[in-house]
Amino acid sequence: MAKQPPAITPVHPAVGASPIERVLDCQRYPRPISGAVVVSQGVPGHLLQLAVRGQVEYEVAGRTYLLQPGDLIWHHNMETVRRRAVRGYWECYAVNFLAADLPPPPFDRRVQRVDSSIERRFAALLEAWRETTVPPLWRELRVRARLELLLADLLEDSAEARPERGFRTDSPAWLWWALESRLRDKLAEPMSLQRMVELAGYSAATVTAACHAAVGQSPMKRFKQLRLTLARSLVERSRMSFWEIAEHVGYQRQHEFSRDYHKAFGVAPREHRRAAMPR
Repeated sequence: MAKQPPAITPVHPAVGASPIERVLDCQRYPRPISGAVVVSQGVPGHLLQLAVRGQVEYEVAGRTYLLQPGDLIWHHNMETVRRRAVRGYWECYAVNFLAADLPPPPFDRRVQRVDSSIERRFAALLEAWRETTVPPLWRELRVRARLELLLADLLEDSAEARPERGFRTDSPAWLWWALESRLRDKLAEPMSLQRMVELAGYSAATVTAACHAAVGQSPMKRFKQLRLTLARSLVERSRMSFWEIAEHVGYQRQHEFSRDYHKAFGVAPREHRRAAMPR
């Protein structure tokens, strides 16, 4: 009988150890005028976006949010996002970073109203990111330090004094994020809720509740989303055949892969690759 992996337990970095592995990008983006719709593939790791001008409608993971200046949204691991500018020209700060041991907030807390001090943190972070006249090591340390201060301020609202607000990372959602890190290595394998239960070491009810807390979906629906998100990246960026991609993400029949892909992204894989090719 195959040996089962150990049950998932919470992982907390040692005191003094930063959870931030790498800062990938930091920008202040201008965005389209009212009515323009943009659909984009998310990025690896964590992505924080702070609206600073205008209004924008976000649709992500089946839920729609209306973001106004002072609203911050926390994305995680390559979510597909549909945005529509609602009123006027809008702008946002954005920082993308890798931190595998930092769980994102639960699904129902991914958007929060923040005060002006958070915008100042973003501005300081962007200033450090754009600094090119100092040695690379100094720049890297400054960027990390300012991101850590930003995260510390955001997570401070999780304190008992304000339990109704804040980006809490101590909810049941942590179990799903820990399990999902294992599932991402098993996208080509047959998967079932029972197999997830074996990997997690918790009951089906607990795993299902954790998944809903983290992403607002059932475990199997989320697993399919992970498969198709990887498939989209391979369609756009690799030279693999569509059959190879289908097999790589766990599909045994290409027509089923093409059907699910079209349902998820609105276009067939072939059309998507054609659109992604350099002109």
